[in-house]
Amino acid sequence: MGDALSERLNAFTRERGLPLQCAQYKGVFTLFATRNPVRNLADAKRADTGRYARLFHAMLDRGYYLPPSQFEIGFISAAHTEEQLTGFAQAVEEAVEEVW
Repeated sequence: MGDALSERLNAFTRERGLPLQCAQYKGVFTLFATRNPVRNLADAKRADTGRYARLFHAMLDRGYYLPPSQFEIGFISAAHTEEQLTGFAQAVEEAVEEVW
């Protein structure tokens, strides 16, 4: 499910030319406000923390609590369903359109 989530979000932002990356490994993920893939701390430090903060609040308005910092991670657990992750992805897509 982590792969499907990151692939969907990265395809969405890539198609629109938006600076947002979903870095993911198995069931953990982080959204970074940057155009480039984040593979290490130096990449992460180049991300726009102000824009991420706006995304964080836009997601709160939609009922989702992201990690408050790009330097933290979100978790997908065995309790999550595909339907829930689809709803989350849709909320991110809406919030991204609002923030950018």
